Amino acid sequence: MALGYWAFSSDDVTARCVEVEDGKEIVVPDSNCSGSPNSSGIFIYSGRQYRYYYGGSGDIGQKISNASTVKPKGATITTKSGTTVQRGGLGSKIGGSSGS
Repeated sequence: MALGYWAFSSDDVTARCVEVEDGKEIVVPDSNCSGSPNSSGIFIYSGRQYRYYYGGSGDIGQKISNASTVKPKGATITTKSGTTVQRGGLGSKIGGSSGS
């Protein structure tokens, strides 16, 4: 029974959109990470580069901390604004490209 529960349960992880240019890692509004990222997971918006960081902490205008750029497998990932980036369980996901 415990194995079945483990296999179908997932962690909840928050994705934060972060500006990654000029050595900055500042949390920005989720709208900057909309659309399709390039093969490196980078979103280009108004000539600036952004990407999702997973977990950690930081609010808009603050430096991201204790986060990873690696998308956690099997986790349900949502943005601070409530958009689902990836659904947990057996690697299913919503949105994004098949290479991410």
